[in-house]
Amino acid sequence: MLAHVATFCLSDAQLHPETRASWGDDLDLPSGFLEIYHDLQTYGDDPADRNERGWLVRYIPDVTGLHLVNEAVGLDPVSGDECQQGLMMPGFTLPTFEDLPTNSAVTFDQWESCFEELEAEWHLQRFGVNADSQIPYSHLGGHSAHGKSAVFALLHEVLPLGDGDEHYLLASFESWTTLNGWFGDAGTLEVWIRKQDLAQQRFDEAWCLIRND
Repeated sequence: MLAHVATFCLSDAQLHPETRASWGDDLDLPSGFLEIYHDLQTYGDDPADRNERGWLVRYIPDVTGLHLVNEAVGLDPVSGDECQQGLMMPGFTLPTFEDLPTNSAVTFDQWESCFEELEAEWHLQRFGVNADSQIPYSHLGGHSAHGKSAVFALLHEVLPLGDGDEHYLLASFESWTTLNGWFGDAGTLEVWIRKQDLAQQRFDEAWCLIRND
């Protein structure tokens, strides 16, 4: 059985043309809806996990056939405890130190300071209070908080690349707050996709990884 992890309204994730021009490349997501389901057990760290069918990434181009709940049925409203806050539109993330270009002049201390400040600001925005220690935040697109280089070989094995193709992080979900314990001990669920699969809206080709490293 697969648990529902998230549903994204991709229309909310569209960059304004002026923002796109100033920010540069982004995922270039289509409009529509993206749903992610997972069995909460399959780590995805073994190519054989493909046979487990432990996840489903489903794209819905439009709302045709979907029915919104009628308020007249008297359902209780969804509380904040049932919703996970996150950066669900293009935003600012940082790569891990290991993922920085080899010719980067950034020192580890500089990177660590920026990384911790970014998480602290997100924590303040999410909870309204400062914290001595920060936790990761869920986001659509951006960089992996665990690093791309650490799973480089695995991604190339499970999602082989053709000429001009590359691997994109489609989404990342922390399991410290609303989804506490869903992905192991403080784990993160990452959804990876090839650039060409994304361009052709083949979201079912995406690969899910539970990261505890």
